[in-house]
Amino acid sequence: KWKSARIRQGGKRAAALLKVIHTPTVKFVVGLTGTPAPNGLKDLYGQLLVIDRGYRLGRTHSAFLWRWFRARPNSDPRHPTLDPMPHAQDEIQALLKDICLTVDAKDHFNLDAPIVNTVYVEIPPVARKRYKEMEDTLFTELEGEPIEAFGAAAKTMKLLQFCSGAAYLNGGNTEWAEVHAEKIEALQSIVEEASGAPILVAYNF
Repeated sequence: KWKSARIRQGGKRAAALLKVIHTPTVKFVVGLTGTPAPNGLKDLYGQLLVIDRGYRLGRTHSAFLWRWFRARPNSDPRHPTLDPMPHAQDEIQALLKDICLTVDAKDHFNLDAPIVNTVYVEIPPVARKRYKEMEDTLFTELEGEPIEAFGAAAKTMKLLQFCSGAAYLNGGNTEWAEVHAEKIEALQSIVEEASGAPILVAYNF
């Protein structure tokens, strides 16, 4: 989540974090990640800025890139593809070795059983109102379109759709209206935390 951290013009969430931790009251920061550099060495800068305030990799992202990366020939000059220089891997590892360590999960945890992490999503008031209307009367409206359930089974399906974030309009399963975005935003947060690691998503509708 913190790879977008920059002293200026970084991600909003990372900028909010930097305001909190880059104060005299915070003595040190511990960063935990399963994939520190899933997309290459460039992903390390923001995380280390959060941890050591730019002491090892530099205070500015541009200086970090200038020191260890070069634009790939024939790449878009406006958004060039940056490749690490031959000495980048060894130099960066040497700079970080005093504060970074690797923990192998199999040495510390029983990995026989799956680890279940339940993520609760709060349905916003407007969506909750639509849900309650459908639950009580088998009818509601979304974006001015009527949605009706003809029986208990159909109502259950509609309520499941509401929980997922969108519902099919009457008359088929092609046109739909959004109910809320909370669930997809929770999934986006999980994807960001995975930092490029494979994710299997099972979904309804």
